[in-house]
Amino acid sequence: MKPLLLTVALFSLSQAAMAADGPEQRFAATLGYSAHQLGGDNPVPVQLGNAYPPGTDVETSDDGSSASLGLTWYLTRNVALELWGASGADGDVEIDVENGPDIGVASYKTRPIALSAQYHFVDAAQIVGARITPFVGLGYHHTEISDVRSNAALPSYAGLTIESGNGLAASAGVDVALGQRWFVRGDVRYLRWSSESKVGGQPLADSDMDAVIYGASVGMRF
Repeated sequence: MKPLLLTVALFSLSQAAMAADGPEQRFAATLGYSAHQLGGDNPVPVQLGNAYPPGTDVETSDDGSSASLGLTWYLTRNVALELWGASGADGDVEIDVENGPDIGVASYKTRPIALSAQYHFVDAAQIVGARITPFVGLGYHHTEISDVRSNAALPSYAGLTIESGNGLAASAGVDVALGQRWFVRGDVRYLRWSSESKVGGQPLADSDMDAVIYGASVGMRF
């Protein structure tokens, strides 16, 4: 009962605020493309030892990409709540052998979803006849790690799992109005979380992971 009352109260406040601010659309949806750069600790540590030639290194892929979807509810002209998510972006760990073919160790996908409070600077100056609206956001995310696979030729990683995680979500971006309803958006997002990897159910490593995600999308307000 309490969550329902809170929802009704928030909706009533947003209606009153919108009435004071003017008859603008209260909701927006965006569809776009995101480029993911994974950082932080390697979730699958590799001990090279003396089995590989000098110059061999361990590399973690950080160039995955995916589709993204955002849903925004404007509580006022400036303040909004955004639910944003992206489809699976590829990540992998491989051994870069000096003067030889690379050896894949593991691969996985990351699928983030974030809920954030945003502040939109709607009074930003007019630029070349189009309304430019910068915004910043801060919230919480869950990043699902799935499709974890290890190289069958490396039995020490058989049964590899990588734990999903939750943590801080920060964002900043800009909307460029194309008319009364349509706009284009460019944004950057920072996600941080902790994860644990296991092999055959036994702990392998604790990792502090992060991602910087660059996005471009088209949106509509309604």
